[in-house]
Amino acid sequence: ETTGFRVSARAPGEGVVRINWTPFWQPRGASACVSRSGDWTRIELREAGEVTVDTSLDLGGLLRRDRSCSE
Repeated sequence: ETTGFRVSARAPGEGVVRINWTPFWQPRGASACVSRSGDWTRIELREAGEVTVDTSLDLGGLLRRDRSCSE
């Protein structure tokens, strides 16, 4: 089971990572957000840089169930 992943980008952008979605994903690093894309995880980087996404088991994760990056 995957507990995290890292994405590096030369410019802002978005994409789908073929790793199962969980509301507990928490991006750290460059400005980014994650959201659900079917069963997969969508990541939006608002700036160039490196983002590490790992799980954060907290009450906030339960409240973020299916949020979108625009929220």
